[in-house]
Amino acid sequence: MYNDKFVSLVAGEIDKRPYSAPPCFELVGKRFSVDFIDRGLCELVVNEETLEFCGESFDYSCVKCKEDVYLLGFGGGCLVLDISSGAAVLIDGSGTFFSKTGNVGYTTDLEGWKCRACFRPGLELDFQLEEESIICGEDKRDVDYISVDDSLYIVSANTTDGIVTIVIDLARFLFYGSIADRLILGGYIENID
Repeated sequence: MYNDKFVSLVAGEIDKRPYSAPPCFELVGKRFSVDFIDRGLCELVVNEETLEFCGESFDYSCVKCKEDVYLLGFGGGCLVLDISSGAAVLIDGSGTFFSKTGNVGYTTDLEGWKCRACFRPGLELDFQLEEESIICGEDKRDVDYISVDDSLYIVSANTTDGIVTIVIDLARFLFYGSIADRLILGGYIENID
């Protein structure tokens, strides 16, 4: 189904699909203004079946990552939005954009960390996070590490199947992910010594 080896590992095989994170509809009917560095002001309007972002309409999916923080997949990319602080990270085919509010930005906090991501029973993958790369099995991929707050991080990689975005909540050791906005997945993380 997927052409990229890394995406195939994360998405699983037909009989070993990852858990899908439960969809969230808490943002339906709400409107947000996000001022991005290097991109400017974007209006976000969340409707029941579509969202409007910067004047364009998209089908979307939404997952609540933690209180007031949401992962929205749409248009081949995703938006991580913290509605309490106004912090936001937009990852799309043209780049990664940070909001002017909040302390979001690139980080090195995750480098050197080894973990096991449990997507579901029988679908567990070991990851090693290195400087600007992630290793899963024999597959090594360039990634960006982004800090949203002191316990929430984003790992983002470009693949031939689209952008893979994984939001990691280190306070609860949970993760949520998007593969080119087509698949919202979730699971838990274990440290590997």
